[in-house]
Amino acid sequence: MSSTSNLAATRFANAEFGTLDDFSPKAIVILGVPVDSPAPQRPGTAAGPLGLREASHAVLQPYLSSPSQTVTDIETDRRTRLRGDSVLLDIGDLVACNPWSPTVSQTVAALVGEIVAHRAIPLLLGGDGRVAGALLDGLFTEGQPPACLVLSNKLMPAASTSKAPLFVGANGLQPATLWNACRDAGGTILSAEDIHANGIEAAIDSIAAYVRANERLACCLDLEILDAGHAAGTPGINVGGLTPEQLMAILSGVPLAEKLAGIAVVNVAPALDPRGLTEFAAAEALLALLGTRLFERVAT
Repeated sequence: MSSTSNLAATRFANAEFGTLDDFSPKAIVILGVPVDSPAPQRPGTAAGPLGLREASHAVLQPYLSSPSQTVTDIETDRRTRLRGDSVLLDIGDLVACNPWSPTVSQTVAALVGEIVAHRAIPLLLGGDGRVAGALLDGLFTEGQPPACLVLSNKLMPAASTSKAPLFVGANGLQPATLWNACRDAGGTILSAEDIHANGIEAAIDSIAAYVRANERLACCLDLEILDAGHAAGTPGINVGGLTPEQLMAILSGVPLAEKLAGIAVVNVAPALDPRGLTEFAAAEALLALLGTRLFERVAT
């Protein structure tokens, strides 16, 4: 397709390269949207899709280096392996998406709509937070809109969904317009302060209840949900955010995978984190989010 380009070397996880003509129903279709974050935020999110693809290989290396693609947890003795029937298709990156404009946003939304029309699941690798908005716009054009789970330190205008959104990890000052939009949509906010004060198990219970109450979910994973001390490679700085361990506990403890209608991973700026921890935490979180769509338990 003329609006996307294949990558020369790096694909996401163990995905196949392809085009919009290649995928099958229930496939997870990966599209990079390398839009850079605007001023006054720090730049660098244009490199996010490549950083996420590279980090996915590092996270999956124990599986990919095993002949049976099986890994054993030495603490629990639990064995998991990559599913042989999962379908991942990487269709490359959207070209000419800088600077971001209404036309670019509409193009992303149209691609999301095309993926969904084929009963596949769009996975957008951003790019800054505007990519998440384009994902929601594309999902909402196809039939009954899904509920929206936003993992971010910021509120976002998710009120266009007919389902009340759930914001997890909100932290710091928020614009009054977004507070009002969340209230008007019947949304719920589970702040970083709530999670720190009440514990991770209470957070998991609240999110699991939201998941059970909704048949389909759009998930926006914003790496700015993490405290800047753990994830320096983001356009903004979040002081008092979640730890990677808290985020992984949430995504591993809540069964999200089978209800996913679409995913956007945003605000990864690899050049801002020389340690490479931000993109690694993002890839770990994303693979945990995909859960049973990628992994299966092996009987011992």
